[in-house]
Amino acid sequence: MKIRLLKAALKFLVALVVVAVAGGAYLFYRAMPAYSGSVALHGLSAETRVWRDGYGTPHIFAANLDDAARALGYLHASERLYEMEINRRVGQGRAAEIAGADLVNVDRFIRTLGLYALAKSSFAALSPWAQQRLQAYSDGVNAFLDSHRNALPPEFLILGDKPEPWTPADSLVWGKLMSLQLSSNYTLESLRVRLAQKLPAERAGWLFPMPKVD
Repeated sequence: MKIRLLKAALKFLVALVVVAVAGGAYLFYRAMPAYSGSVALHGLSAETRVWRDGYGTPHIFAANLDDAARALGYLHASERLYEMEINRRVGQGRAAEIAGADLVNVDRFIRTLGLYALAKSSFAALSPWAQQRLQAYSDGVNAFLDSHRNALPPEFLILGDKPEPWTPADSLVWGKLMSLQLSSNYTLESLRVRLAQKLPAERAGWLFPMPKVD
């Protein structure tokens, strides 16, 4: 009797594992970008084609820059939506909403810098030409969001995150974040200046060698 119960329990556990694996595989599969076929993308002024080379890199052929930007936004969302969402939330100072209290200090730091407010002001300062391209890109991202609400990458389901509509400021805040990352050596630069004030130039240069410019 005990052996039968153990066999039944084992079969049940195996069935659960199979269902879990199949379910996970399905979530990943349905979120994979489409590399062939056609899409009715609202807002295009003419037919826009996307050709992928042997490395999978998409090449967009469009009648104008607005159509190209809209198609680019759609493609980016289809392939990098979760990365886009995480970087947007970091730039907004809202990472802790989905990642937990451990990131509250990160959000506080980003909000103190005001990166997202700077992204909004940067958009307002752009020319109408540039604003129009950024809006077309956002429209492409949102077109993907609207048509794939039930087929988002599994990370969204795991974190319980529902992405909001994309805006031009969401694109520009990426540049602010990259600038922050590239300036992360400011403490070393400050140390180099202080050492240069106290040490001979040769010794300071040995500790902080400067690259030669040809």
